[in-house]
Amino acid sequence: MSESVTDSGHDTTSLTESSLSGGLIPPLTSSNKIAEKSNPFQTDGDILPQLPSHKFRYSVWHDLRETCLRGDQLHAPRVRAGPPEKEKMFFKIEQEGIPIHHNYAGKERLHHSNQQENWERARVVNLSYQELQDDYQRRNMLRILSRCGMAHTINLSQNTLYYLGKMTFPSCLHININDNYLKSFLGFPTLPKVESITAKNNAISDIRGLHRLQGTPLQELDLRGNPLAFNMGYRNMVFHALPNLRVLDGIPRMPSDEVAVDYVEDKEGKCNIL
Repeated sequence: MSESVTDSGHDTTSLTESSLSGGLIPPLTSSNKIAEKSNPFQTDGDILPQLPSHKFRYSVWHDLRETCLRGDQLHAPRVRAGPPEKEKMFFKIEQEGIPIHHNYAGKERLHHSNQQENWERARVVNLSYQELQDDYQRRNMLRILSRCGMAHTINLSQNTLYYLGKMTFPSCLHININDNYLKSFLGFPTLPKVESITAKNNAISDIRGLHRLQGTPLQELDLRGNPLAFNMGYRNMVFHALPNLRVLDGIPRMPSDEVAVDYVEDKEGKCNIL
């Protein structure tokens, strides 16, 4: 799942032999003086050593030879793709003569990874701030989410997500999808048991798909920062569509929200107040 970044050392200016003194002195040039000032911790002739953790830079936790950690125990896992050389080095990296990775391959390795990930037993899933910039990350994010059937709390904020309409979270009670690019309620996942949804700062501009939340035990909904929240009669429309709702945008249902509003949801999802 998670791939760490590389950590490279830095070459320092080497000592040169001076014909004037017969000893080893650093050449006194302006470029060397600038280099010395830019990195005051460098010592002439030395190369900074690699950190002890350098050998683990491409390792995923479930690829390690000795690990009892499972995916459902991780607080904030990261979805990242490793470079091509990761697989080339997989069976070669050692620590004190012992390979740091297991020796599984093919289907056996895939089976081992699935068992260690163990997303099916995760109760709290925090996959926020993933910075999903490539297809690998998006595919694996959806793969992980498809296995989170027992999760009661899910945080997917700050992930540049456009659509989750094909996902189902049968046990989810609380979900955070703030700061994504969801355009309507049609992009929401199926949430049969949800009690609270916070979907602030998305791009929801109309009530398309709001009916998908009808029949759920939803009590709290937060849509602040969405274009929809600036529409006339917005609160009345939402409370009318969701009779069980008790709190909208952090404000409890008020008598003014009970005013009857007749509306028609047209094909474009626009709400026409009658």
